[in-house]
Amino acid sequence: MGFIAAVKFGFIRYFTFTTRSSRSEFWWWILFTFLVDLILVVVNAILFGPSIQQSNAGNILMYDGGGLGAIFQLVVLIPTIAISCRRLHDIDKSGWWQLLVFIPLIGWGFLLYWFVKRGDDSENRFGANPLVSAA
Repeated sequence: MGFIAAVKFGFIRYFTFTTRSSRSEFWWWILFTFLVDLILVVVNAILFGPSIQQSNAGNILMYDGGGLGAIFQLVVLIPTIAISCRRLHDIDKSGWWQLLVFIPLIGWGFLLYWFVKRGDDSENRFGANPLVSAA
């Protein structure tokens, strides 16, 4: 699956927490959200400049996505959770394993390992192999 198709599928299957998603669909979606965030940081910096954070060392200039970034993150929150759930389904894990994100380092390590792991070649309890179904 290519970049455009993955982004399109991400929005088409906005609330789909069943079935499976391939590694390529998942990682293209992650790249899409990262690139849009980066663009919004640049746009926010050009339009509004940096935000100033107070610290013990003095003022720190900080660049973030601002309001535009926050709105984008809200828009892609549910599809990101959904595609992560479907990605876990591809390796025959429940989507509830995403809650490991709340365990720093260890949980993130498990999730990263599972997100890069090759999906099941055959049908599993969550459906057919997305690489075979898409072809």
